[in-house]
Amino acid sequence: VIGSFFVGSTLGSIALGRLTQRIGARRMITATLLTSAMSCLAIAGAVRSMWPMILALVVAGVANAGGQTAANQLLGQSVDPERLGFAMAVKQSGMPSASLLGGLAVPVIALTVGWQWGYVAAAVLAVTSLSIVLRFAPSERSSSAPSTSTPPTGRPRVVGPLSTPRRTITLAAVSAGFASAAAGTLGNWTTSSATDAGWSPGAAGLLLSLGSIAGIASRLVLGWRADRTSRSPVTTAAAVLALGAIGAILLAPRNSGSQLVAVVLAFGAGWAWPALFNFGVVRANPGAAGPATGITQTGVYAGVVSGPVHMRW
Repeated sequence: VIGSFFVGSTLGSIALGRLTQRIGARRMITATLLTSAMSCLAIAGAVRSMWPMILALVVAGVANAGGQTAANQLLGQSVDPERLGFAMAVKQSGMPSASLLGGLAVPVIALTVGWQWGYVAAAVLAVTSLSIVLRFAPSERSSSAPSTSTPPTGRPRVVGPLSTPRRTITLAAVSAGFASAAAGTLGNWTTSSATDAGWSPGAAGLLLSLGSIAGIASRLVLGWRADRTSRSPVTTAAAVLALGAIGAILLAPRNSGSQLVAVVLAFGAGWAWPALFNFGVVRANPGAAGPATGITQTGVYAGVVSGPVHMRW
């Protein structure tokens, strides 16, 4: 069931990345936020068995794919290149922020008023985000032809074809898939791992939130640092991913005392690489960030699908 969300993202990423290039990031973000809100409300109000849940999550996953590529294109076109690393880090903090809220939702919502209200709260957040997008995101005209946009610095940014060879982007997608297969299990299995180690469900939810905070902090720091160094962000991403692997190994013994350290290290380093990775892809393809990350995110989603499925078997 967890994997089905990312199946939807895998199926939609490339096509929606191209569509984002055609209709504009603002329109795509609007459509995906509305779809996400409706999916959450459908789960809260109607889903009571496995297959309808899978269907709703697949739809939500497709929306996630469109939102990711649209946000990447929006940043690639409108943010000062000298601040793009930190901007991408803020954007990539969305996923650990969602895990943070999900972890808090266990003791605050699910164990009090019921799990359905967690999805209602998520729908409210999506609608709130939509109002912010409509207020602040620049509008774009629908066009399939290359055009130019002017970022805040006043320098024109060409919107056009990929700058990086497709073979290189495909290789990056495969690499991201392996990384995501390892790191993607963290958010899905941290609470189960903690309860197996003797933590209460409420405490396990708080542990997930703590790990998410570590992931957010590390992404922001590394993104800020990436704007101030000439080192390849992808090289740095590989280094922090290796460090995160140590935290993942420490989770294996299911020891109650080591869970805290393992989760902080695994999240703080093991899930810090996407901000740097996406920064590298967007910086190399500023005029085609949507299509470029549509390809690389396909690898990410395929990896996140395979991780939970592999762990289950």
